[in-house]
Amino acid sequence: MPANRQERKKAILKLPRDIDIILLETPYRLKQLLKDLSKILGENKNAIIAYKLTMPEENFFFGTLKELYETDIPKGEFVLIIKNNV
Repeated sequence: MPANRQERKKAILKLPRDIDIILLETPYRLKQLLKDLSKILGENKNAIIAYKLTMPEENFFFGTLKELYETDIPKGEFVLIIKNNV
């Protein structure tokens, strides 16, 4: 996703709504991305954060975009999966 917030919002608006979406983002922009996704796609959209895949610390965080935004997720590599709720 673009680093610039306005460009990121435009990119979010272009995301498909009929399939699951997989995003890679830098750890220091995770919270802002979740906030923007929540505002544009809806805060009740289900998502998964896969944290440090293939590492001993591997972990998964499940919830809505709003819940994940409010979760204290450690810094590290992650994959964000946004579920198609249809």
